Amino acid sequence: MKLKFNKKAQVATTMTWIVATIIIIVMLAISIIFTSVFGKRTYTDTDSNERTDLLIAKSFLSYLLTKENSANVFEKISEEGNLNDFNGNLAKSIFFELYPDYKLIWLSVLEPKIIPNIYFKPIPCGRGNYENIELTGNKKIELAYTTAC
Repeated sequence: MKLKFNKKAQVATTMTWIVATIIIIVMLAISIIFTSVFGKRTYTDTDSNERTDLLIAKSFLSYLLTKENSANVFEKISEEGNLNDFNGNLAKSIFFELYPDYKLIWLSVLEPKIIPNIYFKPIPCGRGNYENIELTGNKKIELAYTTAC
C-alpha cells in the first residue's frame, strides 16, 4: 500500500518557518544596529550628583575579587596595606587598556592620607569620578578616573 502525503501542507509549513526566520533575523539586525548607534556607556547618578561609569565600577569590583595565589586582591591589599607587583601591574593593564577614554586614572590605598604607589600617579586636578571600597580598619582603596582636567 502506498502512502500519499499532502505536499500542499508541507509547503505551507515550510513557508511559515521561512517567514518566521526572516522576521527574527530582521528584528535582531534592528536591535544590533540600534544599540550600536544609540548605545553608549551606561552612567548612573549617585547621591552626591556625580556620574558613575557602571562598567569601570564593575571592573573595579572584579579586580578586587581576582585571585592572587591563595587570596584575592582585596585580601592582599588589606594585609599588605598597598599595591604589590602583581596587583599593581594587573590594575594598570585592566584600567589603562580597557578604558582608554579616561586619560587620567588613579588607584591607591587611603588611610586618612594617601599612600602613594609606583603604579599610578595622582590626578593633578582632583579626583574626578571615583569608586572606593573600605578595607580593614580606617583604610580604603580608591579608583579615581576622569577624561581630562
